[in-house]
Amino acid sequence: MSNTQKSKHQKTKIPNPGEAPVHETSAVQGSQHSNSHLTEPKPHPEQEVTFFKLFLKATGLALLFAFIMLVITAGVLAGYAYKQLQKFSQVAGVSLTQLRSQAEAGWNATPTQTNGRKNILLLGTDSLANRGNVPPLTDSMMLISVDLNSGTIYSLSFPRDIWSPDYKTKINSLYSYGLTKYPDEPERFPREVLEQLTGVPVHHTIVLSLDTVARVIDEVGGVEVQIAQGFTDPEFPRSDVNITTERDPAKLYETVTFEQGSEVMTGERVLKYVRSRHSEGDTGTDISRGQRQQAVIDAVLKKVLDPKTLTNPEAAGKLYALYNQAFAKVLPIPEVIATGKQLYPHKDSLVQKPHTISIYPADPQGVLVNPPIAKYKTWVYEIRSPEKFREEVQTDLGLNSSTQSASQPTASKSAGVQTQTAPTRQ
Repeated sequence: MSNTQKSKHQKTKIPNPGEAPVHETSAVQGSQHSNSHLTEPKPHPEQEVTFFKLFLKATGLALLFAFIMLVITAGVLAGYAYKQLQKFSQVAGVSLTQLRSQAEAGWNATPTQTNGRKNILLLGTDSLANRGNVPPLTDSMMLISVDLNSGTIYSLSFPRDIWSPDYKTKINSLYSYGLTKYPDEPERFPREVLEQLTGVPVHHTIVLSLDTVARVIDEVGGVEVQIAQGFTDPEFPRSDVNITTERDPAKLYETVTFEQGSEVMTGERVLKYVRSRHSEGDTGTDISRGQRQQAVIDAVLKKVLDPKTLTNPEAAGKLYALYNQAFAKVLPIPEVIATGKQLYPHKDSLVQKPHTISIYPADPQGVLVNPPIAKYKTWVYEIRSPEKFREEVQTDLGLNSSTQSASQPTASKSAGVQTQTAPTRQ
């Protein structure tokens, strides 16, 4: 069946085995632990600058994984004068003493990893303000594996419509079901299921809402995105209309068009680019959406690591504050610093290798297939062979040479960015 024959997404109503149906409640972000607020006397300025050089050295490269370009804890502080450090501290909402304490903690820590790999599950939720009290779905799912011993960053996008036979639902519904299964940590449920499907241990799960993505991009003044293939979507849902009360299709949808080439996009424009799913041909598929998401990540990486961003204490401080607010609970800044310290020797050879899942019959060896809608009463991707699916995922993430067990993640001891695009399967 052609990818263009898929129907509009319909939320699965089947609950998890043994679980109650999902209630329409807002997501509650999981909390592990937060950094305490220190109240030590303020050190001498020269002492602060010394600690921030340490802070820079430890964290400069940690921005690179997971949309972790948001972290910006780091390279920012290179060459800052003391007044600039004060400005950064003021905008970021943390004291210089707190930043120093985080740098010391991260420098002395060992990053969480398994066999030299740090694996991060990135979940992009489709919750928007105009949708009312509707359980969020994971519009985007990406697994990122950082090779701490080489600086290679592997990423793999999962089509949101992959069917989970164990839970009788698409994987994009798992986060919503997690609100019932694990109310204080809803991202735990999709993490558990993805670990089971892929055999890859996940050390951190980061949940990104669309509103947060837009805010990050606007904070850095927009990003330049390379559009590989232009398209027009005549049924893109408008963000300025309350869908809980409006029923007129003419008001609910708008037409969006993207031309092939380079475009500087605002946060709102980027959301339209990555969320669009009603264009003609292959550009309307989940595979194409995954490729667009990776193009946006490349663009944000480039902008965040631009010296103009790194040396702007106000812009860097805003991003630091955003990271602290949205992500520090699941990926604490000391952990980021510890990871950056281990990546530092590879700072000049960081490489990103993005991949997509293969689809049958476009790829005769594809691990996913689109069965007739009648089989599940909705449009899905079905895993043809669980074993081959696992093998492809681990190959794409460069893990086959050092098999990892999802049940036993361990910790072990031990700025320019290149982007190397691996061959993608259609």
